[in-house]
Amino acid sequence: MSKKLTSVLLIVLIFTVCIVPMASADITASEYFTTYSSSIQSGGSGKAIISIRATGKVGVNEIGAQAIVLYESADGKAWREVKTFKSDDYPEMMKYGARSISSSVTYNGKSNYHYYATLTFYAGTDGVGDTKDFTTLAQKVS
Repeated sequence: MSKKLTSVLLIVLIFTVCIVPMASADITASEYFTTYSSSIQSGGSGKAIISIRATGKVGVNEIGAQAIVLYESADGKAWREVKTFKSDDYPEMMKYGARSISSSVTYNGKSNYHYYATLTFYAGTDGVGDTKDFTTLAQKVS
């Protein structure tokens, strides 16, 4: 009986190791993005600096964040939306004629408050592309 149980467990382990990673690979796959990320850092005096970092695959010539929604909390528990940044109003959020971006936008917030942001990244070629959503970790600013 223990030989049979060992065989079954071995088959389950092989299935888990081989099949599950293949299924999850398609979730993050993109024809246009190589990487995308963001974080919030304190700029002092209540400033929240939201970074925009992305790299597109070869052929991409438009990349960045189309929108950033910033949330604020005094205690890190109750959150409220405080600002929406759009690339039409903040041109530093998008880069054209390039396949990578490293930029930021700044919000003049409140010292000792917590902030997090949701970003909609865009990468494309001549107006045809892909979007990816990203949520930063919360950060307390000084």
